[in-house]
Amino acid sequence: MEYTRRHRGVCSRASMVEINEDGIITDAKIIGGCDGNTRGLSQIVVGLPAKFVIEKWKGTPCMFKPTSCPDQFAITIEEALAKMEEEKAAIQASAANPTESVVIEGAHSRLIIDPETGEYTYEFK
Repeated sequence: MEYTRRHRGVCSRASMVEINEDGIITDAKIIGGCDGNTRGLSQIVVGLPAKFVIEKWKGTPCMFKPTSCPDQFAITIEEALAKMEEEKAAIQASAANPTESVVIEGAHSRLIIDPETGEYTYEFK
């Protein structure tokens, strides 16, 4: 699942993270900020468990600021995981009512699941 979030209180403007169903970060980008640092941070997290990165980076301050680019990125990851759990719960809830299709909207695509047959279609927007 791909998730993007605007940053607050730091030099970087936003971050994007893609997390697979096993909770592993498969792609990451921090937009803006100190170019070398944000590129390095974006590369180092690929292949790591999302929860591990949150544990290590959440709450990291930057000089006199109470937050930092790593802290903001950890918040992005947290929100992405919460959204994944929300979508998972929606799919499980729909299993209790097999007459309605489940539609999961992403930024660039949507997944439609037919609970009666278990078939799914993936559409690009």
